[in-house]
Amino acid sequence: MNSCTEMLDLVAEPLTAAAFSPYGTVIEHTGAARRLYLDAAFEHSAPAQRPRLWISRVEAVAAEPVVLTEMEYHPYSAQTFVPLGDARFLVAVARNHNGEAPAPETIKAFVTRPGQGVTYFPNVWHASLSVLVPGDFLVAMSLTPSGDDDVFLPLSGTVRIRARSPLSTEGVQS
Repeated sequence: MNSCTEMLDLVAEPLTAAAFSPYGTVIEHTGAARRLYLDAAFEHSAPAQRPRLWISRVEAVAAEPVVLTEMEYHPYSAQTFVPLGDARFLVAVARNHNGEAPAPETIKAFVTRPGQGVTYFPNVWHASLSVLVPGDFLVAMSLTPSGDDDVFLPLSGTVRIRARSPLSTEGVQS
């Protein structure tokens, strides 16, 4: 746990493709097409040679506010989270500058609608998965043979993120 006393409060905004575009892509199958291809899901550089797809079950609902003291990024691969039901989650992101932990004031926070997922671009700082509604998630990422796929660093201060209160519905269109 980070021992810094600096505190920043954020309110998560609704997730939109335009607002999230510097950090990755928003996944949402809203059209009439039979298939939605997730082209960015396995974006990777040479060290990440093993594409992997798995399902994570997350039953613990994040307490409000969600408290961030560290963030993570994946230097060689994109990482994708797609809810397999109506699960909603918080997304906290920041740009990566030479592998240094992001300054708390550079962090952006979003809240998904049911059915929305995200692909984080390689090297984008993001918070661990914080769910607002429990569920199963399809996760995609390419891995390296050496296991150096994840980088975690503490933040220089603590960030508290609130979904638009209450967590269940206000400010989030269903």
